[in-house]
Amino acid sequence: MNFDKVTECLDSFVRDKFAPGVDCIVTKNHKRIYRYFAGKRDIEKNIPIDGTERYLIFSMTKMITCACALRLLEEGKYQLDDPISEYLPEFSEVYYNAEDGTPVLSKTEITVRNLFTMTAGFNYNIQEPIIWDEAKKDGSNTRTIVGAFSKLMLDFEPGTRFQYSLCHDVLGALIEIWSGKKLRDYVDEYISKPLGMKNTFFCKYYNEDVENLAHIYKVNPYEDFDNRPMWNPYVFSDDYDCGGGGLISTTEDYSLFLDAMANDGIAENGYRVLNKETIDLMRTNQLSGILLDDFEKIQKGYGYGLGVRTHIDPSRSNSLSPVGEFGWDGAAGGYSMVDTENHIALTYFQHALSWDRETHRKLRNILYECLDNEGE
Repeated sequence: MNFDKVTECLDSFVRDKFAPGVDCIVTKNHKRIYRYFAGKRDIEKNIPIDGTERYLIFSMTKMITCACALRLLEEGKYQLDDPISEYLPEFSEVYYNAEDGTPVLSKTEITVRNLFTMTAGFNYNIQEPIIWDEAKKDGSNTRTIVGAFSKLMLDFEPGTRFQYSLCHDVLGALIEIWSGKKLRDYVDEYISKPLGMKNTFFCKYYNEDVENLAHIYKVNPYEDFDNRPMWNPYVFSDDYDCGGGGLISTTEDYSLFLDAMANDGIAENGYRVLNKETIDLMRTNQLSGILLDDFEKIQKGYGYGLGVRTHIDPSRSNSLSPVGEFGWDGAAGGYSMVDTENHIALTYFQHALSWDRETHRKLRNILYECLDNEGE
C-alpha cells in the first residue's frame, strides 16, 4: 500500500507549524501497515522525534477510562441508568443554575449514563476553589476530590444538554468504588499490562522528571511555537488519577489499545479488552434533539456514544470513514480513530495546544483515500 499522501500530510503539519512534531501508526487486522514520525520533541534543544516519546495525552485518557468502566458493566457491577448517588452519596442532592442565575435543586439525579455521555451538567472550570481546597488537604485522593465536585453548581439539570466536562473524572472515581482498586491500578491490571503498554501510566502534578517526555508547546500563528510548562492542569494532586485527562502514553502503546478495539475487543496476543457487543454499545450515538445539536457544534455529522465521538452522517461530516467509526482526541492534538468495519485503527500524537480540528479530518480522509486506492 502506498501511504505517500499520509506522509506528505504529516510533513505539512510540521512544515506549516500546526505541530512541532508528529507520530502516527495505522494498524489493520492486527498488522501495522503504516508508521511515520517527524519534527522535534524539543525545539529549544533541537531534539528530533524518534518514535519513543512519551506524551501527555490529556483527553485521550477518556477512551481508556470508559473502556475500564465498560468492563465493569460487563461484570454486572452497575447499570447505566443507576443514579451515581448509589455509589457516591455526596451526589444525592445537586443544584444547577437557572436561567436567571439562581440555584435550583435538581429533581433529576445524575446517572452513570450521564457521566459517559457528558450530560450530567458539569463544566470544565478546573479553577474552582472547591476543587483545590480539597486537593490541598492531607490524604486527598481521587475519591475525595471527586466527592468535592458534588458541591459545585451544575450548569443545567442532568440529562437536558450535552457539555464537555469533568464527567469522566467522576467515572474514574466510580471505577475505584466498583473495582475496589485505585484507578491507576485497575488500568495497569486490565489494560496496560495485558496489552503490553509498558509506557502508559497516570502522570503526577508536575512532570519535569518523566524521561523522554515530549515538550508541550502552544500553536502561535504569528511566530514560532510558544513554550509551555510541563504541567498537566487537570491533575489536581499526585494522588489524583484523572480519568478525564491524566495519562502519559506513547504512540506505540496507545496503538495496541486501539488495535484491540478495532478487532472486536481482542488484541493481537488474544487478550480481550471488551466484548464486541460492548464496543458496539460504546460507539452507538446516545444523543438526540438539542443534545445532539450541542455536540454537532464540535463535530458535524458525528454523535456521541459512551465516551467517544461516533460517525453518524457522512453528508454532514465530509468524512470518508464508515458510519460507526469512533474515537476521541486530546488537548495537545492527539487523535484516535477506530473503524470496526474494516478493523483499522489510527493513532496520532503531537504535542501542541490550540491545534486546528481540521488537521484531524484531513489526516483521516487522506488515510482512506490511500486505503481505497489499494491495489491500483
